[in-house]
Amino acid sequence: MIHMKNIPNLVYYAVYLLTCLVFIGCGQYTGNAASPSASGFLSGRDPSLTGNSSASGNSVAVVSALSPEKISLDGHKPETFLYSSVDNTPAMITRKENRYTLYLLRDGTSWKKSASWKCRGSEVLDTFTYGSDGALYCCLKEFKKKTLIRQKFLKCKKDGSFQEIKLQKLGGKEIRDIRFDSTALALTFADHSVRIYNISEKRALGALSLKGMPGKNLFYRYHYITETASKDSKSILLRDYDIRSGETDKSFVLGKTRETKSASIHLSNYHGNICVLTPAGLYTGTFDEAVLFRQAGWEDMQIASPESLLFFQNARDDTLYYAWEDESHEIHFQKGHIREKESVDYLSKI
Repeated sequence: MIHMKNIPNLVYYAVYLLTCLVFIGCGQYTGNAASPSASGFLSGRDPSLTGNSSASGNSVAVVSALSPEKISLDGHKPETFLYSSVDNTPAMITRKENRYTLYLLRDGTSWKKSASWKCRGSEVLDTFTYGSDGALYCCLKEFKKKTLIRQKFLKCKKDGSFQEIKLQKLGGKEIRDIRFDSTALALTFADHSVRIYNISEKRALGALSLKGMPGKNLFYRYHYITETASKDSKSILLRDYDIRSGETDKSFVLGKTRETKSASIHLSNYHGNICVLTPAGLYTGTFDEAVLFRQAGWEDMQIASPESLLFFQNARDDTLYYAWEDESHEIHFQKGHIREKESVDYLSKI
């Protein structure tokens, strides 16, 4: 039998137990609402970084920061930056008149001269890109009154010479973007057309209907991903093409055109891992997934704005290399580490 003097204690413990159950239930609901299985498209800024609520309506409690560190350029003025996935090495090309010099980042701290190449005064070298074989490639172009009259696709040798790669049916359209994946090569031209080649056979393969945005595309296995606009031109999309059929495998909405009209979208991949920077933040994922997760705001990169970026490349061990130019035209090169968050906003396929 319960003694009357014990009743207040029983009431106290009952109320305490009920309160604990309520808090546990609320925590489970919040966790489920932020899961990738939730329906609909979620985007927006991380409220833990901006103070605003996200489009999903969920509060993100974990603050993510890249903790970027600045790497000195040793007084060099780079023409372009690039990255070798084979050696896991960032590189830069400097130009003095018609001589181009390659510097490699050694031990993560200093730049070492590797090789240099020279062309005639009427020619330029551009679109320097590392292939999957670790070799450096570029295009040699000659213009007359701003009109392209000749171009060659070249393999750059360490002794300062070139090997011309004669691709079949290359045509006369200017090459603006070069991407490699194993023996496959994706060329994006000035008119936004795309052609896929087998680099060893030098033959074109896959669909001829692909359209790409020079400097804003990725290439991995059978995927060609590029920035484009929706059919109604109201949204900016990240479109994933199957190069064999030319059909869209999936697309991600990056924002409304009125919101991103003056903003830059930056893409990169390290093998199968994708990294996307939008005005809403930094997103990561893989080519096989239907979700890109938001890991940080662009403010975490400690740059003036996304528009100031000159180079953007994710690398081994969740490392992100990037370069940007400030208002005084000084170029900064930085490295950060992407730390995955337990609770994030995300972009889902449509």
